[in-house]
Amino acid sequence: MNQHFSSQRGFHILEFLILLGIIGLVGVFAAIAVRAARSEQRDTVRLAQVRQIQLSLEDFFIVRNTYPNGERLALGVDQARCLSENGFVPSCSSESNVLASSIQPLPQSKSTGNLICGNQKNVACYSIFQDGTNYGIEFELENDWKLIGLKKGINCAYPEGMKSGSCD
Repeated sequence: MNQHFSSQRGFHILEFLILLGIIGLVGVFAAIAVRAARSEQRDTVRLAQVRQIQLSLEDFFIVRNTYPNGERLALGVDQARCLSENGFVPSCSSESNVLASSIQPLPQSKSTGNLICGNQKNVACYSIFQDGTNYGIEFELENDWKLIGLKKGINCAYPEGMKSGSCD
C-alpha cells in the first residue's frame, strides 16, 4: 500500500556526479573570466600611466621648448622616478618645479617582459628624437585594444598619440 513512499530519497551517485561536474565547469569559467579581467585591468593601468607621463612631457615642452634628454631611459626606476623642469631625476626631494612627482614602474605579469630598456623589463622606455622636438615611449600590453589601435606586445606613445609597434 505504501510502495510509493518506500522509494529511496536523496541523490543517486549519477546525479551527484553531474552536479559536481556543473559546479566544476562554473568554477573554471569564473577563473578564466577573473584572469581576463585582471589582465585588462593591468593594461588599463599601463595606458593610464603612459598617458600621465605624456601629459607631464607636454608640460615640460611648454616650459623648455624641448623634451627631456634620454635615450632608452627606463621610466619609474633608478634615475627616472621624477620629472621636473630639469628633466628626469631619481627623486623629487631636491626639485622645486616638479611636473611628475612619482613615476611608477608599469604593472608586471608573466605575459609581458619582451620589452627591455637598458637592463630593465616591464618598464616604459623613453627616448628623445629629432633634436628634442619629438619623443617615443615604448610600453608593452597583454591584450589587443582594437578601439584605440594598439596590439598585444610592444606599442609606442608619441606626442601625437599612440600606435602599435616599437618606436621608430
